[in-house]
Amino acid sequence: MPDIADRNPVFRSRLMNHMMNPVRDRDSRTGFFDISGNEVPAMPEPSLAVDDWGQPEEAAQRTHRPPSRGSAFSRMSELVGQRPGHPPSAPDTAAEQPETQLSPTTDHPAPSGCEHCGAQAAEDHETLDDRTLCGGCIREHHYLRCDHCQRYDRHARLNENSVPICSLCADAHYWSCAECGVLVSEGGYCADCHAGRRSTVIHSYSYKPKPKFQGDGPLFVGIELEVSTPDGRVRDAAHTVLKHLGTVGYLKEDSSIRGQGFEIVSHPMSYAWAMEQFPWTFLDSLTWLGCDADANGLHVHVSREAFDGPCHLYRWMKFFYRNQRQVVTLARRGSNPHADFGSGGRRNIKHYAKGEKSNRYQAINTQNDATLELRVFAGTLKRQQAQAAIGLAVASVEYTRLLSTRDIVRCGGWEWPAFAAWVSERSEFAPLWAEMEELQCAC
Repeated sequence: MPDIADRNPVFRSRLMNHMMNPVRDRDSRTGFFDISGNEVPAMPEPSLAVDDWGQPEEAAQRTHRPPSRGSAFSRMSELVGQRPGHPPSAPDTAAEQPETQLSPTTDHPAPSGCEHCGAQAAEDHETLDDRTLCGGCIREHHYLRCDHCQRYDRHARLNENSVPICSLCADAHYWSCAECGVLVSEGGYCADCHAGRRSTVIHSYSYKPKPKFQGDGPLFVGIELEVSTPDGRVRDAAHTVLKHLGTVGYLKEDSSIRGQGFEIVSHPMSYAWAMEQFPWTFLDSLTWLGCDADANGLHVHVSREAFDGPCHLYRWMKFFYRNQRQVVTLARRGSNPHADFGSGGRRNIKHYAKGEKSNRYQAINTQNDATLELRVFAGTLKRQQAQAAIGLAVASVEYTRLLSTRDIVRCGGWEWPAFAAWVSERSEFAPLWAEMEELQCAC
């Protein structure tokens, strides 16, 4: 290189000028060797420069610092290309760094490129399925960034504040509003639905209207059927039921329901009216909507006035506790925390028959003043099973009404086979008898 400079004064002048005022961010050999009058204009100097040790310094200090021959040769090699056999005096350490080396001015790895279109982008976007996409693909394929984990998801949903939540965070921290389906993290309904909903559709748990008796007494029954609905279908299911029920029932909230749903409560009705006129078709409509009741409960209330006195009530309760195995088979669920067949209830039957109040979560709840509640049945959307539950309540009351001590001692009157034989002879209890035969508890 020195022999060329000695023979060419113009080259030597430009080389010295470049060494004193290096042009930054230019990689053009042609511009350096242009003839006089065609030089590439010099780039303006930045306010900050980086010295040979990677430390920032003022540009003014840089321009007044005498350049070393090594640094000038390194810069010249970048501009004119490396000649064989003439390595630069300073090693090119940048080329040896891994691709994920952090920039000295940032704390993030350099973008690695979009895994969908292959484009290099100024910023990577991590998706829920651990892919890296560019901003264009994120927008084109409708990804939204989760407010919880900051990852992008094509199936993100909005919470009640219109903030996107990915599917994983939604499953972990949210559930759906029972009416509109928007994600909520507190309560069963979003703020909008909670404020403007349900006053005439689904009443609060404490709602107790004046009873409207249907049919002839004194033996009246009423049902409480807990129903679970698909997400966001509570209102549709509620309106469907009310169209069938009219004035013979109403809907209430119940926190024990599995998932979203409501409790269907009937007004008091005689057994004959319930079998012939109650709108059982609502069960089919709920099934068509995708509702379910098997994981919930069906409670049957029996009027206290239907019993002849404490002895009759004692025989009726004793019958249920003595035949627990057959009762739970017919009820399709065993003793549980909501309907306990425990020894405490059995032991205190005589006290309950005289008016003492029990724990409400026993198989027979005696806390109500006007009714006794059979809590043993599993919920159902099948007409025969629901009618059989009412049939068991009514048939057991009538069966134990005239049950004498002689019948109990000599004829096994308290035993299930005697009751099954009595039911089989009465056609009005056909749904009960059909269910008993189907579940093999007819003897």
